[in-house]
Amino acid sequence: MEKIWQEHKDNYKNNVLKFYRYIDELEDLEYLTHLIGFHSAPTVSRIKVGSLVNIKNSKRNLINTWNENKINIAKFFKIKFVELKKDDNSYLIYFYDEDRLLKRIRSEEISLYLSLVGYEKKGSIDSYIKKLKENFEILVPPEVGIFLDYPLLDVIDFMKDSKKCKYCGYWKCYNDVKGAKDRCSIYDITKMEYIAKLIN
Repeated sequence: MEKIWQEHKDNYKNNVLKFYRYIDELEDLEYLTHLIGFHSAPTVSRIKVGSLVNIKNSKRNLINTWNENKINIAKFFKIKFVELKKDDNSYLIYFYDEDRLLKRIRSEEISLYLSLVGYEKKGSIDSYIKKLKENFEILVPPEVGIFLDYPLLDVIDFMKDSKKCKYCGYWKCYNDVKGAKDRCSIYDITKMEYIAKLIN
């Protein structure tokens, strides 16, 4: 899979720049919808459990656009969301595939790990999301990696902060470098596919 991605690597940055130039010409709602679609493409494609997207006000009032249209945007992509952290100019939003997330948090190893860091064992998705949001009020909780589909061992080693990072893509990998590169490649390819469908 990494070899496939290498073939696209040279064009990746140019295509991302092309994407931003393209959406820059759109009205606010279309701009925001495609911004979310691009950054959460692995989740929308049902490959990744969840994705974090940071929506900020700059030249556009994206916060207001989001507040007025968030239900329809989520329905359009057929994913769920929760606003983890908010201030006047920035919203950090977690978009997730409910079925995939439920399957992940109900697995024995993940359920045990989350219970050890304060989550209700075998609780509902709502209870897990509520706890995650509460933890974001203090800092970015390390266990967010579970909700982003990162390998459990890497999440644990990140919390220990005593092991050398072997590779850094979407997350810090401390163990299976090949597996991490392959997975990152798949995530990136879904983003490229989103751009291609939009622009071409």
